[in-house]
Amino acid sequence: MLISKLFAIGRRIVPSVFKFKLPTLYFDIINLMNYGTTDMFSSVQLETITTCNRKCWYCPNSKYKKPYAIMPTSMYEKVIDQLQSINYKGIFSPHFYGEPLLDKRLPDLISYAREKLPKSLIRVYTNGDFFTEELFMKLINKGVDEFFITDHDASLTKDGKLVEKETFISKFRNGLEKKFQDKIILYKLDNKTLNNRAGLVEVKAKKKERCDIRAVIIDHKGNVLLCCQDYFTKHSFGNINDIHVKEIWDSKNFKSVRQKLRRGIFEFDICKKCLQN
Repeated sequence: MLISKLFAIGRRIVPSVFKFKLPTLYFDIINLMNYGTTDMFSSVQLETITTCNRKCWYCPNSKYKKPYAIMPTSMYEKVIDQLQSINYKGIFSPHFYGEPLLDKRLPDLISYAREKLPKSLIRVYTNGDFFTEELFMKLINKGVDEFFITDHDASLTKDGKLVEKETFISKFRNGLEKKFQDKIILYKLDNKTLNNRAGLVEVKAKKKERCDIRAVIIDHKGNVLLCCQDYFTKHSFGNINDIHVKEIWDSKNFKSVRQKLRRGIFEFDICKKCLQN
């Protein structure tokens, strides 16, 4: 897509002080072209499963255990159908704080999303611990565009040091054909990307002055949450079983909250704590 290429060039040539504005401008243009408005979500994350096999120190899972639960398949399909009805073209991810590869339904869930959302980018966030080449290829064939994998074993330690070494997931990626290697994005944590998950974990991070919510986060019960930092799912603006996801997004209350967050007005306690030391 031409506009994507132009923005990729822009990220290389614009002064670093302005780079943080490029993603906002990019999604504003894309949303205006696709939906006729800049106030549209560009990412959808569904909590298909609540549990994770890891207890990483920078994640609330290390301190607070969530009861095992999965999103009913019928509810999952209902969300996808709602997205199809608005011709959704953004990023779709079966992800919240659980590990999606623990959900044995994942290949079928991906297949349904790909059929209904042919123009969406399907991204799977995973720790990669359960990857086999067979599962990887199956998910690719079902419609996954890319895997976003945090390389935990080569990531930041609590004292701020980055451990650089060849890990299981880097070996796995390097063993694939080149065309499949490009499907895996390895992500290494640093002080610029970590956050305190609304005060639930202690990390070294900068205070966030503004927040531009562009993602729809739906928990396993169908609640549309404030944002991805709402680990305990306390702030819901509606449930997709009762209201269409786009109606929830466009609701007066949710719209007002987003507008205030963009201006740096934090009303909720989790917002006040987000990314503060």
